[in-house]
Amino acid sequence: MPFNPQVVTRDIFYPQGTLSAAVTQAFQADLASWLATTSSPAVVIDFSQVDFLDSAILMVLVNAYKELQSQKRTLLLSGVSPELKIIFELTQLNRVFPIYSNPEAALANGEKPAMAA
Repeated sequence: MPFNPQVVTRDIFYPQGTLSAAVTQAFQADLASWLATTSSPAVVIDFSQVDFLDSAILMVLVNAYKELQSQKRTLLLSGVSPELKIIFELTQLNRVFPIYSNPEAALANGEKPAMAA
């Protein structure tokens, strides 16, 4: 499935498809554009419709996290499949990004430590 982002609410970004190096620039541009449109203290990227992501996308996420931290904002993740969760665990990024089962849980908990999804 090709990359196809959807912004459904001002607080939740819903990428879809395969997030690989081939779509890194488009993903980064769409994410940056969305982040510029919201001033919410906590924002969520929901991965429930993502079937693959690679290290290039992880770098985009880390950069977005750093930028939001400098603005005293929080980047939360949700809908991470077991296959994608392994990637976050192997890279230990699950210690950086709070991961929730769904966007609503992420927004409800804000910066509280994530429970196992």
